[in-house]
Amino acid sequence: MAEKGLNRIRVVAGVYACAPDEGSEPGVGWNWVNACAKYHEVWAITRSNNREAIENFQSNYPLSNLHFEYIDLPDWAKFWKRGGRGIHLYYLLWQHLLAARALRLHAEKKFHLAHHMTFVSDWMPSGLAVLNIPFVWGPVGHNPKLPRCMNSSKAYTDRSPFWRHVATKSMRSLNFETVATRRRADIVLAINKEVCNEMRTMVSSKTKVLLRAQNAVSLSELAAKHFAVDEPENPFKVLFAGQLISIKGVDLAMDAFVEFAQQGGDAELHFVGAGPMENYIRTRVQECGLERQVFLHGFVSRAKALEHMAKCDVFLFPSAEGAGMVILEAMAKGLPVICLDYGGGGEYVNESCGIKVRCQSRADTVIGLAEALRGLHSNPKQLESLSQGANRRIRQHYTWEQIAEEMRDVYKELSC
Repeated sequence: MAEKGLNRIRVVAGVYACAPDEGSEPGVGWNWVNACAKYHEVWAITRSNNREAIENFQSNYPLSNLHFEYIDLPDWAKFWKRGGRGIHLYYLLWQHLLAARALRLHAEKKFHLAHHMTFVSDWMPSGLAVLNIPFVWGPVGHNPKLPRCMNSSKAYTDRSPFWRHVATKSMRSLNFETVATRRRADIVLAINKEVCNEMRTMVSSKTKVLLRAQNAVSLSELAAKHFAVDEPENPFKVLFAGQLISIKGVDLAMDAFVEFAQQGGDAELHFVGAGPMENYIRTRVQECGLERQVFLHGFVSRAKALEHMAKCDVFLFPSAEGAGMVILEAMAKGLPVICLDYGGGGEYVNESCGIKVRCQSRADTVIGLAEALRGLHSNPKQLESLSQGANRRIRQHYTWEQIAEEMRDVYKELSC
């Protein structure tokens, strides 16, 4: 709820993906609108398919200062995004609906500013850019180019991450609607340092680029974890949570565990998620005889994923994404993180809460990940220290309460 007595700034927000109790983009949208509505009056425009979940939540937890508007393309147009193949075309067309609804709402509500929140893509435009009021674009960003340890991988044959990188880079420069959105923004919220530095060379002189985390965790979700410091607990449980796709480093995680398991020790690897790399995992499990040590749990709800985090000892996530939101959730549950020194994970994690492995050749990177697992398995005192450090880092840098405070200052500056 917004604090009483404050002069609330009226904000119109574009949140294509937005749903309570979800991860990924819907969770980002939901948490951002709620954080920004803590102090201000927010009208969030989202897709109609989010309506049921949002209204069910609001029936139990009404938020008087957060209002939702629902829009969507006609049913006959939805075949474009069937199976996710045409989702970006659908999203582009939806932005035109967003522009029309925002203009109509603005004529009635007289908004002080507009804020695009999802998709978190700096290569796609926002319909809110048509409004002649201060405009916040973000969090936005993109995945970096695949590092050498993934480019050289033979675990998958498709080159979709490479071509996606080429396509998104082209869209950032050549799509006139994206260029107009970027030029129109008064403030851009970049999800990592690489995006922040690049964006500063692409925006107009009036635009301020700020570094902001794409995701965060509520203080109420923080949970301490305790380890037996006298001797290692058995079995040593390692968790991977996310889509089983190449950019997440699924093959690196699997092969690192194989390398680690071959040195002995009572250990398990739990995969939470689904995707095309599942076949690679099953093949490696059979080749190495790890049927009793590697477990595939498939796609689960966010609540179930958090339960898995509570039961495991280490979070292994060698992803090359620009963000890696699930890392913050794992840290909030007290899990030390083993990740690549690259992308979002490389920025979220430091020596106080995990181990970052340098991207080298694929073989050397796998060995580095395996050695990190081996080191934590044999040193419960370090596990305990890193677990406490994970909680501490979340509390200091990555909470929705902090984002609410930061956005209050951003909004105040723009509305003056």
